[in-house]
Amino acid sequence: MRWLEFDIPNRHYSIPSLELLIRCAAESRWVRVHYRSETRSRWLELLPLRIYTSHGFWYCEAYSREHQEERTFRVDRMSGFAELEQPATGVTARGAGGATGKGHSGTAARTDATEKWAMAGSGQARAARADQSGAGLMGDRVRIHARLTYRGALLAEQDRHFGHLVRQIGDEEWLLDVMCPVKEWRWAVKFFYSLALDAEVLEPVQLREEIRRMADEVRERYDRDPDTNLEKERRS
Repeated sequence: MRWLEFDIPNRHYSIPSLELLIRCAAESRWVRVHYRSETRSRWLELLPLRIYTSHGFWYCEAYSREHQEERTFRVDRMSGFAELEQPATGVTARGAGGATGKGHSGTAARTDATEKWAMAGSGQARAARADQSGAGLMGDRVRIHARLTYRGALLAEQDRHFGHLVRQIGDEEWLLDVMCPVKEWRWAVKFFYSLALDAEVLEPVQLREEIRRMADEVRERYDRDPDTNLEKERRS
């Protein structure tokens, strides 16, 4: 077909263990991997639940023994794969198909990641309001209400968890009203901060304050004179 085109970013990385990871997900087998995140590097015991690709990267949704919950991991940040018959002690049955990982269907024990980012007006979110314990906080989720520009809407729509919840409310204005899992709070702060002037968080107040704090830290850095010693080293 001449009219159908897929735009996939050209990424340069190696994932030699992708086939092994896919097989472990299909067979509900635990793996031990060394994972490098944005903040630390350590060994993790994971039960892979789903493998997918997005924006040129491969991702693995897995139950993590160390975190005691399901999380999403970048496959190219994994190394040192080793299959496990079952995880070490300390694994709860919740979300892991039992501690052995056997008999796990791969879907029954998993809540779809998209459902975790519920639309703020959904029945699920309305039920959570009965448990409201703070501004915007509803149980294990927090309501995020943000106004977006055209560019901000385009960027938000690329997110697989809540992109479908972006809606246009004016000629040059879009709105995102979503229930964010509390465990994704730090990610949400960085995401909306990265949108800069293409987004304005209307609520919660805590998110506005966190974004302002990050902006103040960047401003303070650029208010200072640059490191002259570094400039001297470059000239030498």
